[in-house]
Amino acid sequence: MEQPFSRIQEQVSLMKEKDDSKGSTGTNSAAEASKILAENRRLMREQKEKEEQLRLRRKEEEMRLAEEARLIRLEEEKKLAEEKKIKDEENALLAEEERVKMVEKVRQERERIMQQNQQERRERKNQIPKRKKGKLPSDFTPPPEETMLHKGKQNHRAEWRHMEESKMAKIHKCRRNEVLCELYQEFWLT
Repeated sequence: MEQPFSRIQEQVSLMKEKDDSKGSTGTNSAAEASKILAENRRLMREQKEKEEQLRLRRKEEEMRLAEEARLIRLEEEKKLAEEKKIKDEENALLAEEERVKMVEKVRQERERIMQQNQQERRERKNQIPKRKKGKLPSDFTPPPEETMLHKGKQNHRAEWRHMEESKMAKIHKCRRNEVLCELYQEFWLT
């Protein structure tokens, strides 16, 4: 683009040359000057219009680029929002899976503890009658007759009868205690 001022100067210099060549008559110089001024005005008007058109094109281009940038930004934001949503959903699924695993682990631990407690109860329950069996009078065996030879057989039988009666009384008492013990265990240990 040419600057309007430089064209005007060219026109003015041309005008001066023509004036110098014609001489001092000057009749054409006013008409030529008005013609040159009209031409200069027209050139300036064209230049202004071109500059205005260029300015409008630049403005339109800037607006188009701004709109494109806005659309790209909106697209990126939408994409980021979708990615965030997917990531949040994945995190929620992972958290839910972790929670389910933890619940299952706690359930298994409780079940293991319950089984262990039941096993311990069964063992204690089996041990109680074993301990008592050793102490029960029913396990008491009478001494052999050879050891009691120094006493008479009658005396031995009388003693033995007395021992049998006390033995039977103790057996009934122990059996009653055993039943009470078992009931107590069932009530408190289960």
